[in-house]
Amino acid sequence: MGRQTKMRKNLNKIFFGIAVLAAGIIFLGSAFGFWEIGEMSGWWTVFIIVPAIGSMIASGIDLLNVAAVAVGVWLLLKCNPQWVPAERMNHFAIAIALVTVGFWLIFSTVKTKKLKKRLDDNSGPISQESKPTYTAVCSGGVYKNTTGNLLGAHCLAILGGLEVDLSEAQINDEITISVTAILGGVDIYLPENVRVECSDGASLLGGIDNKMPANGDLSQPLVHIKHFNVLGGTDVMTRVHKKSINGN
Repeated sequence: MGRQTKMRKNLNKIFFGIAVLAAGIIFLGSAFGFWEIGEMSGWWTVFIIVPAIGSMIASGIDLLNVAAVAVGVWLLLKCNPQWVPAERMNHFAIAIALVTVGFWLIFSTVKTKKLKKRLDDNSGPISQESKPTYTAVCSGGVYKNTTGNLLGAHCLAILGGLEVDLSEAQINDEITISVTAILGGVDIYLPENVRVECSDGASLLGGIDNKMPANGDLSQPLVHIKHFNVLGGTDVMTRVHKKSINGN
C-alpha cells in the first residue's frame, strides 16, 4: 500500500472521528444542561456533511461527495426554517442542484481519465486472496485479484466508488460475490467464461447492470452477485466490454 493511499485512509478516519466527536459533544452538552438537542434541529446532518467534506479532501471532488454535502446542507436548512424562509427553499434546492451538476461537469472528466488510466495500467493493488474484501468509504479504490482459486468476495462502497478487477482470477466452482453500494458505485470485472446470476438483491433509487455476455454453457462456473444498492449502483462486466466502450 502506497504512502498516498495511507494518507487518504487516515484523512477519512480523521473526518469520521470529527463527526463522531461533534455528536458526542452535542449529547454531552445536553446532558449538562448547556443546551437541548431538540433546539438544535438537524444536528444529525453532521454525519453527512463532515464525511463528504473529508472525501473531497482525501479523494478529490466528484458528483457523490458534492451531492452529499449539498443534500446535508439542504436537510440542515430544512430543519431550521428560521435560517432560510420557507418560500425560498425551492430556490435554494434548485441552486443546490445546479451547483452539484456544475461541479460534476467540471471535475468528472479529469477524474474519470485518471481512474481509467490506473485500471488500464494495472497500478491498483494486486492480491491473491481467495475470499477478499474491498471497501471504499468516502473514497475510491481500484483493486485487482489474480488468485488461482477465487471462493467469493465482499465489496462495500459508501459515499465512494470501487473498481474490482477479477478478470484474471480463476473461478473453479460456484461462488457468491456480495456487493453493497450506498451513495456510491461498484464496478466488477469478471472472466469471460463464467455465468452470472444477479437476481438475489434489492435496490432503492439504484440498481445493478449485468453487462456480461450470455453464457448457456452449464459446465462453466456460476457467479452469484448478491447486491444491495441505495442511491447507488453495481455494474458487472468483462474487461473486453469495458475496452469496447472506451474505444480501445
